[in-house]
Amino acid sequence: VGASLFASNIGSEHFIGLAGSGASSGIGVGAFELNAIILLQMLGLLFVPVYIASNVCTLPEYMEKRFGGKRIRVYLSFLSLILYIFTKISVDLYSGALFIQRALQWSLYTSVVLLLLLTAATTITGGLTAVIYTDTLQTVIMLAGAAIVAGKSLYEVGGISGLQEKYMEAIPQEMYPGTQCGLPRNDSFRMLRNAKDSDMPWPGFILDTR
Repeated sequence: VGASLFASNIGSEHFIGLAGSGASSGIGVGAFELNAIILLQMLGLLFVPVYIASNVCTLPEYMEKRFGGKRIRVYLSFLSLILYIFTKISVDLYSGALFIQRALQWSLYTSVVLLLLLTAATTITGGLTAVIYTDTLQTVIMLAGAAIVAGKSLYEVGGISGLQEKYMEAIPQEMYPGTQCGLPRNDSFRMLRNAKDSDMPWPGFILDTR
């Protein structure tokens, strides 16, 4: 269950999107993932026992049993699908296909179709059981891959001190006139930043107002 929660929350948008955000604005973007750790623990400790006792697998199922009637189940399922398609699945597909394109030199559209077919085949033929086992395998692969990439990257730049030094020297050759866009921020290595004039104020981190 823990591995499934992890794999459902972490994906290609984190490895590519958050890496880009970290490169542009520093480690402040990682603050939101600390919130996610706490909320996922609450989800596992508080809601999983309720789901098991209610003999349900999804939130729409639970809402139907809790409040009665199928309208709330259908509405919540439809709303979740729309939100996931436009805010998460589309980003996951693009970032995953972008990685495949860079690694294997395949077409972006071919990569997207391949990802959709693999996901559909796994889910339709194996159901939620196959999804959980796949999530467990993906958790091991992602943790191992992230550790290898992080270790090799830090080795190449000379450790944490080398990263801090070279990051502040990473100034783009071309910049927009009259702006500081692209310049490393002085608070790039601060997780909790000033509440008034920073790009990621600490109240937003505490309240998770993304």
